[in-house]
Amino acid sequence: MTIFEAISQTRGLCPNSYTDHDMVEWLEQVDTMAKDQVIDRHEGGEAAAPAYSEAMAMQTQLLIGAPYEDVYIFFLMSKIHFFDQDIDRYNNAIVSYQQRFDQWQKAYRQAHLPKSKGGFRF
Repeated sequence: MTIFEAISQTRGLCPNSYTDHDMVEWLEQVDTMAKDQVIDRHEGGEAAAPAYSEAMAMQTQLLIGAPYEDVYIFFLMSKIHFFDQDIDRYNNAIVSYQQRFDQWQKAYRQAHLPKSKGGFRF
């Protein structure tokens, strides 16, 4: 999923007045969490640190791929509802986000070995 696709799908499901700049910052939060909490802790997880900006091409690929890419939609929706002070919708969106993030995290961990810390040797 690209930055443009995440923003467009979110606007289609949840019309709002937040700027692309706001949404790009929120998407960067998700990818930073994914990189710091999961990707960097596993072998082969040398993803570049996300540093998204409005100047970036909206076709920039986000870190979490199919079939878990809806994690971005749920996160953007949770932020929109949070700042709109719609707590019921916020709760629904953030729970959906957390479930999908957890599912992605589990799948990633099953597919990648943790980085060794140089531990014990014989």
